[in-house]
Amino acid sequence: MKAYLRHTAFLLLLLLLLLLAADVVYTEVYKRTPAATKMQYALKTPNITTDYLFLGSSRVVNHIVPEEIEAISGKSVLNFGVPGSLPADNLLLLELMLQNGLRCETIFMQVDHVFNEHGASELFLGEAMPFVRQPLVETYFRQHAADFKALYYVPFYRYMKSEYAIGVRGLVQQVRARPEQVLQLGGFMAREGAVSFRKSELPGHIDAQNPALLRMQALCRRRGIELVFYTAPLCTMVRQHGYVEKLEKKLPGLLNFASRYPDSSFGDCRHLHEEGARVFSRDLIREYLGRKQ
Repeated sequence: MKAYLRHTAFLLLLLLLLLLAADVVYTEVYKRTPAATKMQYALKTPNITTDYLFLGSSRVVNHIVPEEIEAISGKSVLNFGVPGSLPADNLLLLELMLQNGLRCETIFMQVDHVFNEHGASELFLGEAMPFVRQPLVETYFRQHAADFKALYYVPFYRYMKSEYAIGVRGLVQQVRARPEQVLQLGGFMAREGAVSFRKSELPGHIDAQNPALLRMQALCRRRGIELVFYTAPLCTMVRQHGYVEKLEKKLPGLLNFASRYPDSSFGDCRHLHEEGARVFSRDLIREYLGRKQ
C-alpha cells in the first residue's frame, strides 16, 4: 500500500512539474513574440498614434475602411474592431492602449444590442489568457471570469480551458505571426463567404446603462478624447423593435445608420460586403464632419 501511495505521489508531482513547465513555456512564447492579435498589439505596442480610432466587433472590422475615411477627412485612422467582442472587451483594449501612451483625437465606438451585454466574450477571454498577470488584464478577469482563481493559480489550466484560442495551434500561429499583419489595411477585413440572409431581431428592451461604456466615457473625458457612438447598418430582415431609437436616448448624439442601406449592400444581415463597407465608411465620416460644422 505504501509503495502504491509513493508511486501515486510521484506521478502527481511529475504531472504538476510538467504542467508548470508547460505553463512557463507557453507564457514566455506569448510574452516574447510580436503581437499576433489586436489585443496583443494594444498590450505590447507603446505610443500608438492615430487621429481616429474605431472600436467594436466584426461590425467594425468588416465595415470601417480606413483609406476611405482618410481620403475624405485627411485624418489617420485605425480600425481596432475585434470579431465577437463586447463593450467590456473594447474597454480593456482602450485601457491597454492608454496605459501605453495612446495619442488619439476621436474614438468611434460601434454600439447596437451589445449595450445590453455586461460580460466579456469567450473568444476575447481566450486571447487574453496568457496575459492574466498583467494588472489591467487581471482586473478584467476578476470581473468577468467566474473561475478567476483557478485561471490565475492552477498551472496550465488557462491554456487547457482556452485551447480553442491559445492551444498548440495558437502557439504555432503566434510564433509565425508578423506584427505588420495585425493592422494590415488599417485593421479592416472585408467580409468573406457566400451571401447569407437570415431573419433575426434586436432585443425588445434596453438596459438602464452599460458599465463598460460608462467607464469608456469617463476615460475619454479625462484624457480630452472625443467619444462618438454609432450604430452600423442592419438589413431589412432584422426586426429592430425600436431598439436603436431607445439607444439614441441612452447615448445622445448617436450616429444611427441602422436602417439606411438596401439589402443589396449586405453579405449577411449584420455585415456589409466590401463595396457596402466602403460606401458606409464614406457616409459615416461625412455625417460626423457635417455635425461638427
